[in-house]
Amino acid sequence: MIFSLQKIKRVSLFIGLFLLFVFLISQLFHLLTTFFPPRSPYQEPFGNAVKVSTFEQIDQSFSNTWLDRLFVFYWIGE
Repeated sequence: MIFSLQKIKRVSLFIGLFLLFVFLISQLFHLLTTFFPPRSPYQEPFGNAVKVSTFEQIDQSFSNTWLDRLFVFYWIGE
């Protein structure tokens, strides 16, 4: 098997540049996350927004069989 030094040089240059760009992009993302930290999804909303995901007790007068729940799911989508 014959190895071409020019081909090895091109492949090693490509791998080196690829790793350099990956490192630079990862450092850029790290820098951006320090300036713009991700918001917590459990944080209270700002302004007039209302948080709608709350736990609510289910009325026990409604029977909770799987057939009734399936009917309600297809009826109103819940």
